Amino acid sequence: MIQLLIPLLVLWSPGTGKTTCLSYSDPEPVDNNAPSGIPVLMYHHVSDPVNGYYGVSTGRLLTDLQLLNEAGFFLITAEDIENNLMQVPQNRRPVMITFDDGWQDNFNFIVSGNSVEIDPNCVVAILEDYCNEHPEFGHSATFFISWDKIPFGQE
Repeated sequence: MIQLLIPLLVLWSPGTGKTTCLSYSDPEPVDNNAPSGIPVLMYHHVSDPVNGYYGVSTGRLLTDLQLLNEAGFFLITAEDIENNLMQVPQNRRPVMITFDDGWQDNFNFIVSGNSVEIDPNCVVAILEDYCNEHPEFGHSATFFISWDKIPFGQE
């Protein structure tokens, strides 16, 4: 089993087998003209405090988004790949972010009386806020829902 326990974001390009490391302490821009594949970052739980072995904090997710944006990446979906990445600006490189299993911290509603709001600390709200503030980064994420549970833990 491989663990990544150091504050580092590692991006792997399957076409070349090369990795790109982005340090949290010193983010360096990545050469956008270098040959590469499409990195896919997979998250499970995103919460404060961190939930479980595969969890990260909301601060870690925000830091990852910032590092990817500063390195010239652009959020895509599988549909973008199918459409030959037509939505990716020429000065950007594609990256796909996925969230596995459909946990409640990925997408959560807060019910108060007759009003229903999206929890500002869930992944959907965090991504929405970040992407609205940084439109050059794109506006995409993929959520994989487990067939054996209630989607996002809510009826």
